[in-house]
Order: sequence, then structure tokens, then C-alpha cells
Amino acid sequence: GGDGGGDGAGGWIAHFGQVRWATLRVSAIEDARRAARNKSIRWQAATFLQKVYRGWEKFASWKRLRLRLRTHHVQSEHLEQRRAAAQRQRDKEAACVARVQSRIKGWFWRVRLKLMKLAAVQCQRVGRGYNARRRREAMERERLEGLPVVQMYQRGVEVSGTPLIVTVKRC
Repeated sequence: GGDGGGDGAGGWIAHFGQVRWATLRVSAIEDARRAARNKSIRWQAATFLQKVYRGWEKFASWKRLRLRLRTHHVQSEHLEQRRAAAQRQRDKEAACVARVQSRIKGWFWRVRLKLMKLAAVQCQRVGRGYNARRRREAMERERLEGLPVVQMYQRGVEVSGTPLIVTVKRC
């Protein structure tokens, strides 16, 4: 009969009703399982997204920090290069200034040396003129007076109240 054994139309319907109820019941369990699975999947997805985002956030902050450090390093290298270039420029300018100063000082010293040579020639001229005049005067005096007489020895003695002076001269 009605036990759903497959004999007759009533049995089939009863059987169909049981199958339908079982199907509903199975599908309700499957829906609940599917909902739980979806919830679990959503939870896992949300957790995964948070993990990925936090990882990205940490990576991004680390990347920003690395970029900042690299930028600082590059900037400090650039600053060092600029300072070195400025120092080279100052050294070059100092070398140029020293070269110009040395050439100007050399020119001044050559002018001064030329003036000192002219002054030395003038002093020599004056000195040689003076010596020549003295020699000429000595030669004239010798020509007029004869050879010069040099007193070598002089001694005085008093004889009978009269002083006598002996002088020895040489020519």
C-alpha cells in the first residue's frame, strides 16, 4: 500500500512526498552547511584580506622607510658631492689667486730690483767719482809738495834749560 513501495499511484505519491521532504531536508542541511561554509569562507577571506592589507601596510611603511633612508643616503651623497665640488672650486680659485698674486709680486720685485740696480749704479758712480777726485787731489799734492813725509818718532829733551825736540820722519 501506502508505504511507498512503488505499487500503484498512491504509493508513488507518498513515496514522492517522502523524497521531496528528504530532498528539502537535505537541501536545508546543505544550505546551512553552505551558509556556514560561506560564512567561514567570508571570514577567512576577510582575515586573509586583513592579513594581506596589514602585510602590505607594513611592507609599504617599510618601503617608505627604505625609500626615505635611500633618499637620505642619496641626498647625503649628493650633498657630499656638492661640498666636494665646492671645495674643489675654492681650491681652484685659491690656486688661481695665488698664481696671480705671485705674478704680481714677481713683477713688483722685478721693478724694485731694477730700481735697486739703478740706485746701486748711482751709488757706485758717486763713490767712484769721490775716489777719483781724492786720487787726483793726492796726485796734485804729491806733484806740488813731493812725497809725503810721515813722522815716525819724536822725543823731547831739555839741555841747559833749552828744550830740544828730536823728530824722525820718513818719506
